[in-house]
Amino acid sequence: MPGQDIYAQGIAAALLSDKPDAQSLAKAIADGAAKYGVKIFTNASNRGAVLTGLAAPVAGMVTYLAAENRIDYYDGSVWQPITPGPWIPLPYDAAITAQTGSPAYRLVNGVVELRGTLRRVDGASFAKVTTITLATLPAGYRPGSFRYFPVATEFASVMYARVLVDVSGVIQANIPPDAGTAATWISLDGIRIAL
Repeated sequence: MPGQDIYAQGIAAALLSDKPDAQSLAKAIADGAAKYGVKIFTNASNRGAVLTGLAAPVAGMVTYLAAENRIDYYDGSVWQPITPGPWIPLPYDAAITAQTGSPAYRLVNGVVELRGTLRRVDGASFAKVTTITLATLPAGYRPGSFRYFPVATEFASVMYARVLVDVSGVIQANIPPDAGTAATWISLDGIRIAL
């Protein structure tokens, strides 16, 4: 009857009283160590195809996904990224485009981060007090409640706007009524949304 490792991780270790069986011993050690070591997969689909049945993920399991260049852990029900995911281009509203940089979003440890500066496609200013839709985040990147953020705008205006991200993922902005002039761009840099 094999004993257990000193860290209680389920890795079998043969006892001197066990019947000699090098194959079973080696398999038990390899399976036990692989269960708790970092597993490397080409992508999330490959991981899903391999980790099934007796090899199904268990809470605390850690994987590295080469295509995503990301380390994830299994929390007992879903995979959670440990390292930042890749920046994904932001799906703008039809009237919006990038002002500078590459507006995008990503998931970091259960927090969605936004970056980039947006403007209207026609180059017009954002009207004061009017709400304008900038973009929509996809499912899996949406907050559980409405979230509001003060963000930067151009120096000619009051220099800030309010951004709202709602539960359907819609990102909207307002320029306050006391702005000296309406802004022609709005920054999303620094917005972090805990999921």
